[in-house]
Amino acid sequence: MGVGNASDSADADHSELLGFRVAFDAKVQLGLTALMLYDTAQTVTIARNPDCLREANPLAFFGDEHPSQEAVLLYNAVYIVGHWLLSRKLDSLAERSTSWARARRIYQLATFIGHGGAVANNFALGIKPFSNYSCVGREL
Repeated sequence: MGVGNASDSADADHSELLGFRVAFDAKVQLGLTALMLYDTAQTVTIARNPDCLREANPLAFFGDEHPSQEAVLLYNAVYIVGHWLLSRKLDSLAERSTSWARARRIYQLATFIGHGGAVANNFALGIKPFSNYSCVGREL
């Protein structure tokens, strides 16, 4: 938001909230980012326990089932920033046509399904963020 008087800020519609044209999309992106961060934290636990856990996503970490903790953090930091930038671009394009608006929703939904599914699966396996996982009886 730009510089203005007190009445300008009181009437603000949050149209540029976090760089997004629509406040709802900024909130969706914040939620997706939180989900991606939680997935990252669980993946660090996976990286700490290569004897009994593996990365199940064949697209992540260039197919490496046992990335290092540093690789997990670096890869996901770049991924999250890229996701944020692409989401902002889709937000600005959505203003031009309903096709872009639809593409934006599909991208958001695909992200939610992918990361939500991973987090739920990891949770079902007892994988907690940044934790030490017991491999007793669970070796690969």
